[in-house]
Amino acid sequence: MRRVYADRHKAEAIVSMAMLCLKRAEETNPREYASLVLKDYYAVLRELMAALALLDGYAFSGEGAHEQLINHCASGELASHRAFLQQLRDYSFVSPEYVTRNHRRILRIAMLLRKEIRNA
Repeated sequence: MRRVYADRHKAEAIVSMAMLCLKRAEETNPREYASLVLKDYYAVLRELMAALALLDGYAFSGEGAHEQLINHCASGELASHRAFLQQLRDYSFVSPEYVTRNHRRILRIAMLLRKEIRNA
């Protein structure tokens, strides 16, 4: 973790890219490509967390960066999702049922992150 200057313009660009990735995930058949859909969902959440951290004046890179990013961002309403976010980091291959079962939760977390970004 390092301190950086908060950059709203860059954070908004990151959010825009994350929303494109979310659109792709939503348009991909999870029965056929479950692991790829989950990978896209995790990328969306990771990018939204990176945008939030940037607005807080932090950037994460190197060994353990994703874990640190999650720990930094998972507070308040997001605190109850910390363990789930940490699990997503480790999943490579999942069943279509896993994606279906967690779809709403992932979208809820994305919504909460966007709310935090708007309020930052």
